[in-house]
Amino acid sequence: MSYPMMPQDMKLYPEDPVLLSASFHRTVKHFLPCARVILVAAGSDCALEHRAGVEQALAKQEPLVDRKGRRLFLPLWQEEEILAVVILEEGDSALFEASVPWLVERIKLVARELQLVKQMVIDPALGLPNCRHLLDELADLVTCVDLAQSADRPPQTLILVELYPVARDVEQSLEFLSRAAACLTTLVKKSPLHHLGMGVFAFIWDGVHQAQAEKSIDAVLHWLKRENFGRVHIAIAPVGLRGQTEGQVLEDAWQALGLARKRGSFASCSTMVLNRRESHPLKPLPPDFLAELSRDWRGMNRFALVLLRHDQEPKGDFSLPGIELPIHPLSSREAYVVLANADSDKALSWARQVRDQAAQEHNGTFSMGIACYPCQGFRKADIPLNARKALLHTEFFGPDSMTLFDSVSLNISGDIYFNEGDLSAAAVEYRKGLVLNGQNVNLLNSVGVCCAHMGRYREAVRYFERILAVAPRDFMALFNLGFAHLTLAEYDQAIHRFELAYTIDQENFDLILHLGRLYCLTSRFAEAVAILLKGEKMGESGRRDVGQGALERHLGEAYKALGENRKAMICLERASRYNPRDTAALSLLGELYDVEKQGPEIALSLCRQAVKLDNSQWEYWYRLGLVQFRQEDWAAATASLRQSLALNRRGVAALYLSGGIAEKTGKSGDARRIYRRVLALDPGHIEAKAALARMAV
Repeated sequence: MSYPMMPQDMKLYPEDPVLLSASFHRTVKHFLPCARVILVAAGSDCALEHRAGVEQALAKQEPLVDRKGRRLFLPLWQEEEILAVVILEEGDSALFEASVPWLVERIKLVARELQLVKQMVIDPALGLPNCRHLLDELADLVTCVDLAQSADRPPQTLILVELYPVARDVEQSLEFLSRAAACLTTLVKKSPLHHLGMGVFAFIWDGVHQAQAEKSIDAVLHWLKRENFGRVHIAIAPVGLRGQTEGQVLEDAWQALGLARKRGSFASCSTMVLNRRESHPLKPLPPDFLAELSRDWRGMNRFALVLLRHDQEPKGDFSLPGIELPIHPLSSREAYVVLANADSDKALSWARQVRDQAAQEHNGTFSMGIACYPCQGFRKADIPLNARKALLHTEFFGPDSMTLFDSVSLNISGDIYFNEGDLSAAAVEYRKGLVLNGQNVNLLNSVGVCCAHMGRYREAVRYFERILAVAPRDFMALFNLGFAHLTLAEYDQAIHRFELAYTIDQENFDLILHLGRLYCLTSRFAEAVAILLKGEKMGESGRRDVGQGALERHLGEAYKALGENRKAMICLERASRYNPRDTAALSLLGELYDVEKQGPEIALSLCRQAVKLDNSQWEYWYRLGLVQFRQEDWAAATASLRQSLALNRRGVAALYLSGGIAEKTGKSGDARRIYRRVLALDPGHIEAKAALARMAV
C-alpha cells in the first residue's frame, strides 16, 4: 500500500485556474501588469466581445494582441495542453509592444507559479483545497465588500462541518475522511469543498443568506445521519459583513462550532447566536430589574404581567399617559406593568383600555404580551419571560395587537431555539407547552423531532404516537415515526408507518427513498423497484437532491436480487457517479461485473475499493471473497471470508463459501465440518445438504 500523504499530482488541469482563481489573478498581474484579468477555461463559453479573440488564440495556439480593444489573449499551457485563455484588459502599454516569444515566456512563468501555489493549497491526503486556500477565497470576498463592490453581489455563508473519524488507527481514519469528503462533495456543487484537517470540512455557500442556511442545515444533518455518520457538528457564519477580515470569519465560525459540540451528537450553531447574546429575544431579565419587578407582586396569589412595546420609535423615555399603575421601563420602547389580582379577562380588558386611550391621544400604537399567575408549571419568577414570549407571539398578528401567553407562545419560543440549533433548550420549551396543552399536535411533533435529533428515539416514538392518537392521518407524525422505527431497526413497524404516510403524500422524495430501502432490507424487491422508479422520475424532472445516488443504489440492489443484472449495473453505475465513494454501490457493482464477465480485474478492483473505504461491513468482505473465489484465488478468498465472519459470525453465505474453498483445496474434513455448521445455523440450506451428500459418496 502506498504512503497516503504523499503530495498529489501537481500537474495543472483545466479546472485548476478556476479553483485557484484568487491566487491566479494575483500571479498574472505580477508577471503581466494590467487592470483586469479574465479567465476563459478551455472548452467553456465566454462573453460575446471576447469570443473572436479567444477562438483565434486557440486556433493559432499563440498570444493575440488586440490593440484596438486594448486586450491581450494569452493561451495558458500545461505541457502539450491548453488549459485556458487568459484575457488581459487595460494592460501596461509595454505589453502591447512585446514580442510573442516574450509573452509566451511570461505566461509559462504564470503556469509554473500556479503549480507551486497548487502544492501549497492542496491537502495531500484527500486532494482537497486546504485552509490556506479557504483564507484566500475569504480574503477575496471581504476585499470586495471593503471596496464597496457588494451592491450586486449575492450573499455568501461559510459552513464548517465537523465529522468525527471513528477508527482504530490512522489508516482507517483516512478511509473515513475519504468517505466523508465524497459524501460532502455530492452536497457542495458550486464552491470547492475544503478540508481544514482533523475531520473539519468547509465550503462557502454562494447565494445563501445566513438565515437561509440556518433553515437548510437541519436537512443536511438529517442526510449525513442517513449516510451513517455517528456525530456531526455544523457551524454557520456570514461572509461579507462590513469591516470583516478573512481570519475573523473563520475564527467566528470555529467558536460557533465549539458551541455546536456542546449541543449533542447532531447539532449546529450560527455565529448569529454568539453575536446576539445580549440582544437575544429570550435573554433573562437583569437580576436587579427582576427584583424591582417582583416587589409589585410580592404576597399576591394572583396577578397579570403586561409587557408593552411601542410599535413606533418614541422620541423620549417610555411613557403611558393616564396610567396610574407603576411602570417598569426596560427601554424607551418597552415596559412592564403589574396588574394586581387580575386574571386573563381583566388583563385583556385593561390592555384594550390602554390601546383605546393611546389612539385617542394619538400616542402611537402598542403591542402587548400578557402572562398571568398562577400558571401551571411556572413560578412567579418565570412570568416576566412568559410575557416576553407572548409579545413575540404578537409579531405574527402585526402592530397594535395583544396576545395571552399560551402553548402556542411556547411553540414559537421553542422554534427560536430550534432554528439556532439549541435542541435541548427547544425541547424544554416544547415540553412546557405540552403542560398547558397536551393535545397540541405541533408541540408533540416538535419535541419528538428534538428527541430524535438527540438520539432519544424511544422517547421520540412516544410523542409521535400521541399525535396519531389525536390525528391518525398526520403525515409528519407518520413519517417521523417511521424514521424512528427505521433507526431502531424495527423494520415492519417502519414500513407500516411509511406506507400509511405514502397514502397521504406520494410526491415526497425522502419517503420514497426510505420505503424503497426498507423493501430491500425485508427482501420485498419487486415493491422496492416499483416505488424507487417513481422516485427516479421525480429526480429526472429537476427535483434531484443528494439522496438521488442512494436511490439509484437501492434500485440497483433490488434489480440484482430479482436477477436483472444489466439494469442493476446501470443503476449502480449512476450511484457511483453521484458519489464515487459510495461503498455499497462499489461492492455490489464489483460482484455484478464479475457475474456478467465485464472484466475480472475491474470487478476485483471495485470490491477492494469498497473494503478499503469501509472495512466494517461484512457484506463487502463477503463480496470480495466471492469474486476471489470465482477467480480461484483460494488464499485471498479465505482471508476475505475470514474478515467477513469476524464481523458476522452467523454469516451463512460466507461460511458456506469457506466450505467450498476447503473442498476445492482437498480439505474434505474441514469442508464437512463447515457444511454441518452451516446447517446448524440454517437447517434448510439446500446447497450445504447437497455438498454433504456429494462428499458422502
